Amino acid sequence: YTAAGVGPNEAARRAIEGAAEEQKKRQEPVRGALRGQAADLAPPPSPSPFRSITWAEAAGRTHRDTRVVNDAEVFLPHHRNECTWPLGASAAVVPELLPVARIARIVGWAGSLLNGVQLFYRWPGRAEMGDLLPGHKLFGDDGLGLGGEYQKSSFDLVEGEEIVKVFVRSGALVDALGVETSQGRRFWWGGQGGDLTTWEIPQGSFLGGFYGGYGGHVHHLGPIIIQEHCPSGASLDSPFAVQGAYGLKRRVYQAVHEILEAPVATKDQKLAVLAAVSKYLKKIQEQPNDVKFRRVKVGNSYFQRNIGVHMYGCQLMAAVGFFLNFDKTTNEVYLVMPRGFFSLDGLLSCDTAIAEGMNHIA
Repeated sequence: YTAAGVGPNEAARRAIEGAAEEQKKRQEPVRGALRGQAADLAPPPSPSPFRSITWAEAAGRTHRDTRVVNDAEVFLPHHRNECTWPLGASAAVVPELLPVARIARIVGWAGSLLNGVQLFYRWPGRAEMGDLLPGHKLFGDDGLGLGGEYQKSSFDLVEGEEIVKVFVRSGALVDALGVETSQGRRFWWGGQGGDLTTWEIPQGSFLGGFYGGYGGHVHHLGPIIIQEHCPSGASLDSPFAVQGAYGLKRRVYQAVHEILEAPVATKDQKLAVLAAVSKYLKKIQEQPNDVKFRRVKVGNSYFQRNIGVHMYGCQLMAAVGFFLNFDKTTNEVYLVMPRGFFSLDGLLSCDTAIAEGMNHIA
């Protein structure tokens, strides 16, 4: 749960509940092992304020020997991989401020059935295929296919190409995996047995990776779908006013409340976060057409020190209207507020809510 971005207290609660549920299943060893739905094994959604994560219900079944893997542990930035992240700001900000790795290659092992699959990821800003990050290898221990044989084949995505559909044929095991891309290309691993399940990746979202279970065979497989709250390449002039204005005051007050209630932060840290966000808002109100005040560099020392190292600081920046933006030309990460996202009155109401929070702390 913590690898998926869940806070320690919530992660502990979910783990305890999951353990209790697992114990119930073990009391019915045969039925519990065979009837369990693969979706029950999916991790919870990430609480990141800049992206939403959906573990779509998997196709296939769970078995007594099922071992579960989850590519979100690889493609999501987190403290275990940030030391190798090719961004200068990575060492001093929370992982939620870093962009996710994107799928560059799919490797499959298949005969008449799917025997295994592994994704390889491209770091943001790196187009070279020789420096890829390997995802989890979901590989059955038993060779499948005609005569117990299978073949390895790979499918490479070009820069900017996305997977728009995922296909899985399955019954008690996973028979086949297929993908279709935004350029109309298709690739298939496995045979034609089992029932077909199709997932279409919604517009504005992308396939982050797979989660699944395996043992002697591939038992179940499902897609992990990512939706960024604002496209990472969005322009500062994008017209997001209607989307952003809805529920503005409620979101900001909620974010301020979470800062006030944060158990791990000192009084000075809370005041520093609120004061820094207020400073950015005041600059935008004074000079709304000046891009530099609506484009905050995550690697900036002032931002890192006062906001970037605190998850609740990032939540407040998202609440007032900033989106995560990755500049491919410089490999830098920014928080941007598109032109016209809020009226000046809207910005003023954000600042009023923050001021009330500061007064409460004082």
